[in-house]
Amino acid sequence: MAGWFTCPSKSDIMNFIALNNDKTLSTNKCHFNSGMIWRWNVTPRQCEIAAESYAACLLAQAGYDVLIQYGPNQPDYDLVAVKGDRILPISVKGSQDGGWMLAVKYMKRGVTCSEAIDSWCSKQRDDIVYIFVQFLNVPIGNAPRVYIATPTQIAAQLKKQRSGNGHGALQEDYQKLHPRSHYDDRVPEEWKFSVELIDNVCSPG
Repeated sequence: MAGWFTCPSKSDIMNFIALNNDKTLSTNKCHFNSGMIWRWNVTPRQCEIAAESYAACLLAQAGYDVLIQYGPNQPDYDLVAVKGDRILPISVKGSQDGGWMLAVKYMKRGVTCSEAIDSWCSKQRDDIVYIFVQFLNVPIGNAPRVYIATPTQIAAQLKKQRSGNGHGALQEDYQKLHPRSHYDDRVPEEWKFSVELIDNVCSPG
């Protein structure tokens, strides 16, 4: 995977900077490949902080009061979103590589992918809501792509991946990153963040 982000020529990078009119871009801040797919060179913790901060921003814009847990070890959830009588514990997952590792740690010898996904799902709170934030190919200062789903929805999507064989990592758009692959795993369109979706997720009926 590291080779996928190898840098192109210096002229390619300078042309990319010029096209984006952003002189802050440099090889020590981001990685490119020859197809100009790139990500910011930040630590996983920095990515998490950025994701949680942006999720809190969106929730506040959607009319929610947001309570934030700080620190690297946050049990069960990262944020609590409150609107009237509606209280949502939120788990935020940030990514800068096109996917989110979820059920991977449950995949062991003798355990099927479906069983591993079920194990992951069984460990989730009944009322938890996941917000996925994707920074891949998002210039600094621009809005990342954001999705909302419940553990049951996520488990069903994980099982559909890899042509129904299942996969432990949720893929935003696998074929876009791997054009020669016959897998077409992608996050459902209806998961895209909206006020209507966050207001109704986990609601009865």
